[in-house]
Amino acid sequence: MKHNIFFLNAEILKQYLKQYGRGVHSKDYEFAISVHAKEYFEEKLNQQFVITFEQNSKRHNFPNRFTPSLEQLREILTTYNEEDTPVDFALAPVSADKLEGYAYPFQIKRFYSTSLDRANEKLAAFINEKANKYRSSQVGLIIVPQMRGQETNTKSFDIKDLKSKLNIQEGAIRAVYVFQFFNETPKFIGLWASQEALAENIK
Repeated sequence: MKHNIFFLNAEILKQYLKQYGRGVHSKDYEFAISVHAKEYFEEKLNQQFVITFEQNSKRHNFPNRFTPSLEQLREILTTYNEEDTPVDFALAPVSADKLEGYAYPFQIKRFYSTSLDRANEKLAAFINEKANKYRSSQVGLIIVPQMRGQETNTKSFDIKDLKSKLNIQEGAIRAVYVFQFFNETPKFIGLWASQEALAENIK
């Protein structure tokens, strides 16, 4: 199914988050992760991307593929962004300042826990359930672990052990990542990738 989408400038999106950001418990948290994902994959793949979001069905007069002002972006994200969708954002490759005509979709899921006891086992079970239930071979799943009531970072999890506990069916999803801040630095850690993603180095 074809969807109408907005192509967003990452720098203006950063300005929006700084000036109008509504915090980690709002949709803005996903917008912030999309910026970090763009920067991560651009460095990893030496490829330029633009961030895209799906439009809802409300009518508007914005042109296709334009660069919105800060106030226009605020209106787009609060009024015309589709929230009831299995894809939270996508990254569209750009070459020679031209879009290549496709995009890599991502879904963000938060993992909440109140204890570090059996943290790897619980997180792995959560990832296995979400990934195998999703059944969309083109989507990258971004897991955001959040421990209530305490400071956490990726050292809370043994990544090697966590990877060994994953049991994801080939074709269920494209790849799985953990996203967290460590010493105030955003970190993406690849946990699992399909054979297709490995072949294309999108992992």
